[in-house]
Amino acid sequence: MATKKAPALNKPKIFKAAAAVAATVPYRDATLAHVAKAAKVPVERLKAEFADFTQLLVAIQQYVLDDLRDCVIDDTARLSPGLERVRSATKVYLDHCLRNRSVRGWLLQARREKAELAEGLRRQNHSFALVISTEFQALGWPHPLAAARLYLAAIQEAARLEQIHGEPLAYIREAIWDIARVYTARSKQALPGSDVL
Repeated sequence: MATKKAPALNKPKIFKAAAAVAATVPYRDATLAHVAKAAKVPVERLKAEFADFTQLLVAIQQYVLDDLRDCVIDDTARLSPGLERVRSATKVYLDHCLRNRSVRGWLLQARREKAELAEGLRRQNHSFALVISTEFQALGWPHPLAAARLYLAAIQEAARLEQIHGEPLAYIREAIWDIARVYTARSKQALPGSDVL
């Protein structure tokens, strides 16, 4: 008689369980067993899908980054390229980071030690920077990709500070908005034919 195949693992359920564990269990102490217990699945079943805790974190990171991308797209799809879309996307990014604060705490620590996690974030940052650069190009910024990388770094620093405080920091968000708003105004003034240096 053929062996009955185990049902597919409900990964979103596993990832949500991991987020709940991250709220109470420090990264250094967390194990697959903690997550399996929270998700109410046998730990052997979890180990069959993820070789170790690092591999689970790789999957969680991709899940979080994919969800972030989808949230940004959903929120900005109705907006035309320009400052308002940049501001909306920035807010969604920071709000999403706060909503996932616990599991982000795990990921931030793991990225310092696990090359595969750091590489996954690097690739995603490159994709985000390319998307942001198209917005800046539409706004007339002279070096859109370089500016996008710097702007993304500013957003990530804001996310780091809000991670520490556990709440939105209005003055930080306004400072980021000022960067985009003021630089856009200066770029428009410096268009060919303008007398402004």
